Amino acid sequence: IIQNLPTVTSNLSKKLDDSYSRLECYINNLPYELMAPNAHSNLYYPRVENVDTTIDLILSERKSLVRFGDGEFSLMKNIDRPKYQQTNPILAERLAEVLTVELPDLLIGIADNYGCLSDYTHTDAQGIREYLTLGERYFQLSILSPEKTYYDARISRPYIMYNDKNTDRPANHFLRLKEIWNNRDVILIEGSQTRAGVGNDLFSNTRSLKRIIGPATNAFDRYDELLYAALDCATDDTLFLVALGPC
Repeated sequence: IIQNLPTVTSNLSKKLDDSYSRLECYINNLPYELMAPNAHSNLYYPRVENVDTTIDLILSERKSLVRFGDGEFSLMKNIDRPKYQQTNPILAERLAEVLTVELPDLLIGIADNYGCLSDYTHTDAQGIREYLTLGERYFQLSILSPEKTYYDARISRPYIMYNDKNTDRPANHFLRLKEIWNNRDVILIEGSQTRAGVGNDLFSNTRSLKRIIGPATNAFDRYDELLYAALDCATDDTLFLVALGPC
């Protein structure tokens, strides 16, 4: 017992440090969760429309949607985070351009992480708190706009993080998603290991489905080739689905 005491003490110290770190994240985020959002709050929350509204606009007005997640925000700061894309100053500049551009047919999707987290599982809510440090929150809010309406980036992640993932809601959500490409000619641009819809019926209702396969990592290095390949086989009514990370 005496011989193992340093190891036990070290493990206990690490557990205490981890617990303190989690508690600190919880306390720092608590004001944003409690005040989110109401008329008396002086805190700034991005306005994020829910998944149903996002899908409605894509269906009724044929809007396009681009999703920004934690990986894209990291790359805009030139921080290596996603294992599938190295930092690239041109990519960082382009991501910032897309995030802030004003185009009437383009919806910008971000994760609704900034206020109340009650819809998420306990584990995932805590993960958001640990990711969205005060420094990270201030960075994201500095490049987002309080005047702009954003849309839910988790449109394609309808079940993993949510408390109701074991109900019929995820299945109903996928049925709504499939309406977007129902009887459409689809070009799917994806990484070589993505294989979206393979082994399931996700794209069974398309009129046609073609795949353009890009690299599994650092796809932005092949951006021009991918763009020209897409334009070469598209028609005016082609629906593009791009599953290629920040590229």
